[in-house]
Amino acid sequence: MSNSEAAADPAIQAPQAATPGAARPWRPRSAASHLTRTPAGVYHMRLVIPAHVRALHPELPGELRRSTKTSDRCQALRSAREMCRELVTSLEQKGDAMLGTNGAAQGQPKQGFRIEWVDGAVSMELYPGAQLETIRLYTRVIEQFAAPAANRATQLPPEPAAVEQTTTIAPETRSDHVDQESTGTSDTGAQSPEPSADHSDKPEWLSEAILRWRAEGGVTFSDTTWIYSYEPSFRQFVELLGDTRRDVAQEDGTITPSKLDIRLADLTRRHFVQLHEQMKLMPQRQGKRNDGIEAKEVIRRAIAERARPQSTENVAKKLRHALPCVRFLKKKGWINEALLDEFTIQLKDADARVSKAKKKFKKGKAGAVGLTREEMRRTYVSEAYLQGAIECDWKHWIDPLRIYSAARVSEIAQLLTSDIIYICGVPCISFVDDSPEDEDNEAHTGGALSKARTEEEYRRLKNTASRRVIPVAPQLIKMGFLDFVQHRRELVGKVPGPLFFGLKWEAKSGYGRKPSEHTLELLKTAGVWQKRRKVGHSLRATCAQHLDRLGMQLEDIQRYLGHSTGTELEESYMEGDEGPAYPAERIAKLLEQLDFGVQFPTWAEVLKLREQCAREQQLSRKNGYARMRMTVADKDGVVHA
Repeated sequence: MSNSEAAADPAIQAPQAATPGAARPWRPRSAASHLTRTPAGVYHMRLVIPAHVRALHPELPGELRRSTKTSDRCQALRSAREMCRELVTSLEQKGDAMLGTNGAAQGQPKQGFRIEWVDGAVSMELYPGAQLETIRLYTRVIEQFAAPAANRATQLPPEPAAVEQTTTIAPETRSDHVDQESTGTSDTGAQSPEPSADHSDKPEWLSEAILRWRAEGGVTFSDTTWIYSYEPSFRQFVELLGDTRRDVAQEDGTITPSKLDIRLADLTRRHFVQLHEQMKLMPQRQGKRNDGIEAKEVIRRAIAERARPQSTENVAKKLRHALPCVRFLKKKGWINEALLDEFTIQLKDADARVSKAKKKFKKGKAGAVGLTREEMRRTYVSEAYLQGAIECDWKHWIDPLRIYSAARVSEIAQLLTSDIIYICGVPCISFVDDSPEDEDNEAHTGGALSKARTEEEYRRLKNTASRRVIPVAPQLIKMGFLDFVQHRRELVGKVPGPLFFGLKWEAKSGYGRKPSEHTLELLKTAGVWQKRRKVGHSLRATCAQHLDRLGMQLEDIQRYLGHSTGTELEESYMEGDEGPAYPAERIAKLLEQLDFGVQFPTWAEVLKLREQCAREQQLSRKNGYARMRMTVADKDGVVHA
């Protein structure tokens, strides 16, 4: 480690002696930020090179400008200082006199020293003729770097003073080899842990560390959320980062042979950079993949088939899934801060790609959009919808309820007969689940009203803001919705039961899969469907847009849709006996003005159509039976009835 290298580190500063006749020394100030901020909010490192230095080296630019790829000032400051130290190190390796460190070139003794640690042995060398300042710096470096490194190598407890000194060193500084890498951030993530970390139970493999995070990291999401959301993301991470195959023990005790994995000690910043790049190449709809094909093979096939990669939103979402786990590993001291910084930078880069993609999308945000009046008529004033309404009740009611209440399909499909209540004489729909109050703790036993067959099978909402009580739209009342509810109550008796029969509960979608597929078929039959734009969720967007045009206040629209307003009033003072309070009477008058250009058949009309179809089917069966018994001529030509 040379004298100039140590001085580049703000933790260790050495005095610079002026040498007569030497080139004017230049060194970037280690305490300076060297940061500029672009209009987009991203910080850049900007370093102006003095004119006298450019005169000696014409190949150097007037200024160096590098993006830190982050909008966080703390992260950008760390990256900028690393870039400055790397520049100084690269120039010193050439022995540039402009840095004022090449005293030998001016007839002065060489001011420097070398410390090397190989296989637990520390070798040190001090150049002859070193000045007193250099010797003092050499002694300080030995105390701060070499002694703690030797103690760790031999697994001997370090001296108390040494421990106190090592805690002042930046986490990214490597103590095993003080050379060019010591002036920047360590590339290896697990070889420079926190001095106070407890490694007695440190897992060796990344997959084991992920399971430890799930068990000890304060995670409160349910097993269903893990299986359908987080587990696919972590499976891809381990498969993309893995460089070793081993037999992995699963949570249920089974052994999965030859799975890709990587040791925590082998993780480097470069791994996270490559992980992000590979995530960009993953094809779409990999969350449902359960074919046993590893992520690297999936990418290879996707490139060969020129398959469309997954969206920028998916890449950012999956990286965000892993961020709490990486923070947990850093907190436990199993990886160093440099790895956490690198992962954070990659996540911010992914978020920046999302913002850039949205700006390029000419028609606005990529997602579900509202339907026009003509598209609504083509979808619901159709033979396909009428035939479905005749077949079963949920095909008749769920889509109109989605249109006029702007509720999610899973929320409507799980309604009970007791969820239709009256508040101040106004009929309302209560979307209040029977799950625990803690929205994240979904692994709790559900209420009795859910008729759950397992402890996980209960009615659930997306989040706490989804708990709401909204008025029934007058158009639904004219369709006979309240008569239908009363009919259902008479069928199920005093104990509340499901409002819609024939729907099957599933772990991921609740009772909403079949209704969602039915709406999708109606849109496709009408020629309205567009991938990710004109879909079932468009009914919710259509209602929200109509409410906005009617002049409903934004806060009322948010609460009607089940979105949080983020106000203290809503969070602390809007709970009533029947659930979250809502101005039902005032909103019901506004809902009378809703007009989507569709006249849905009433409950009475549907019953008449069902009776008519039943009579026609009965008559058809009688005619068919009569034809089967028609006269048959025997051998003598006699016709028998």
